[in-house]
Amino acid sequence: MEYADIKKYVEDGGCSCPFCGSEDIGGDDVTTGGGEAPQEMSCLECNARWNDVYDLVGIEVIEAPEGGR
Repeated sequence: MEYADIKKYVEDGGCSCPFCGSEDIGGDDVTTGGGEAPQEMSCLECNARWNDVYDLVGIEVIEAPEGGR
């Protein structure tokens, strides 16, 4: 797999298999830790498997504690 293929996959939002281009892909649960979150992905068409890796880039506050900062 070429760097350009990976770059295109990431730029396209990971919506299709980076190997065959099929949109018939699925992912397992995301595992978090150390500011990274890998997710095992697979293609149901060509049977390729890979990890998508997500980086922590910020937070979105849902509810802050009362009297907190």
